[in-house]
Amino acid sequence: MVARGTTLSKRKLVQGVGINDAPFPTQRMPYTDEEGVYHGKWTHPIYAYWHNALTRTNDPKYHAKFPAYVKAEIIEDWKSFMGFYSWAETQDYDSGKVLDKDILGDGSLYSPDTCCFVDERVNNFLVGQNIKGTYLKGVHFEKESGKFKACMAMLGKTKNLGRYRSQYEGHLVYCKAKLTYAVEIVNEYKVEDRIATALIQKLQKKVDEAEILYQQSLI
Repeated sequence: MVARGTTLSKRKLVQGVGINDAPFPTQRMPYTDEEGVYHGKWTHPIYAYWHNALTRTNDPKYHAKFPAYVKAEIIEDWKSFMGFYSWAETQDYDSGKVLDKDILGDGSLYSPDTCCFVDERVNNFLVGQNIKGTYLKGVHFEKESGKFKACMAMLGKTKNLGRYRSQYEGHLVYCKAKLTYAVEIVNEYKVEDRIATALIQKLQKKVDEAEILYQQSLI
C-alpha cells in the first residue's frame, strides 16, 4: 500500500501555504491488504498537529466559525512540515495532548517560543468558557436573585462560586478561584515546570487586573 503524499512533486499546498516536504509517509488511506485484513485511515500524529495549525491560521471557513483565530499567524519556518516536525520531535507530545499557543504566548502566534504541548484538559481549563453577555468573564447576571453569579468550569463540571452585588467582585472571586485550581491541576497532570510557571504567572496577572477593577468600582 502506497501512503498518500510520498511523491513531493505531486503534493498540493496545505491550506494554500503549507508545504508537506516530508521524505516519509504522513497519511494513508483505508485499504485491505492481500490477506483480507482491513486497515483504517492513518495520519502521522505530528502531521495532524501541523495541519490543524495551518487550518486555524489560514482557512476562511474556520475563521467564519471561530472569529478569534482571524488574526492568528504561523511563522514562515512552520509552513514547511519538516520545519514544524523538527521542533515537535524535541517536545513531549502524544495523542492525548493539544498544541497550545496561549500559555507561553499571547495566543496570536504559532512558533517555537510561543507553543507547547499540554493535556487537552489543561488547555480547556486555561481557555475556559465565556458565558454570552456583556459582563466580565466568569460572571453573569441572575434575574432571580438580582445579583451576579460567578461560576468556573472545572474539567467538564461547573462550580458555583457564589452571588455578588457587582460583576467586579464576582469576576475577582472567579479569577482567584481559577488561580487556586490551576496550582492543583499542574501538579495532578505533572505539567512541565516552564509551562506550569507561565500558566500560574498568567493567571496571577488576571487576578491583579481583576483586583484593580474591583477597587476602582468601589470609588
